[in-house]
Amino acid sequence: MTFGLGTCPAHRGPFGSACRMDDMSLSSKVFKPSKTQAKILLALLAGSTLKSHRYLDGVKIFQLHPLVGPPEPVQKQVVDALQAQGLISSNQKFPAASYSLTEQGREVAARL
Repeated sequence: MTFGLGTCPAHRGPFGSACRMDDMSLSSKVFKPSKTQAKILLALLAGSTLKSHRYLDGVKIFQLHPLVGPPEPVQKQVVDALQAQGLISSNQKFPAASYSLTEQGREVAARL
């Protein structure tokens, strides 16, 4: 299963060039994550790990590593949207960066 794109609460359309998620005036209280985003937030809250893997040829993939079972691919746009909303942050390591919930992300996940 690949985690897909959600809906931007700022313009009520898919995340993309028209998305204003970089406008941090949207608080986590207004943000309603998509089903995919909610699944990732809840998985992180339960102990799963979200990682990006960068290869020497420049390819970068995102995977959700559950506590049990194989990793699942995640679309870059989903990770970008969660980061833009301030719900996850990265440790910026190469070649495999880990993403964790921010305090705001934990609050949103706890309300799901």
